[in-house]
Amino acid sequence: MTQAEAVTILRRGNSGVNEWNRRRRAGECIGDLNGVELTDCILFGADFSGLTLSQANFRGSFLNYACFENCDLRGAIFREAMLHYAEFTETDLTDADLSHSLLFRVKFYHCHLIRTQFAFSHLSHAMVGECLVNEANLIGTDLSVDDFRRYYDELEPESA
Repeated sequence: MTQAEAVTILRRGNSGVNEWNRRRRAGECIGDLNGVELTDCILFGADFSGLTLSQANFRGSFLNYACFENCDLRGAIFREAMLHYAEFTETDLTDADLSHSLLFRVKFYHCHLIRTQFAFSHLSHAMVGECLVNEANLIGTDLSVDDFRRYYDELEPESA
């Protein structure tokens, strides 16, 4: 599947995502998706596992329940996107922009969050575990997330 074909399929909304996921499960080879433009798309439940999507642009897209397992998302743009219940596992989000996004109950496990922009995003109830976080921008971010606190408490010794 070429990048142009992938974009055409994914821009169809729910029916396109169903076709995309079916073709992925069937083992169809996906070409280079670096820099792919998927702005303002409805991509509920899309499976992007194992893909290189560096510099991809998902600005303003609806990515609820999307799966980004073992992905290269360096420099990807998710600005103003909705990612409720999305999952990022073993994924590199170095220099990615998730600012001004809604990230309710998003899972980040074993991810690189280096210089990742979360400014003014809502990370409420996000689950974050064993991620490499360095120079991430959290200015104005809603961090009402129990799991951040739980991981932090496990690392800090209790005061006597």
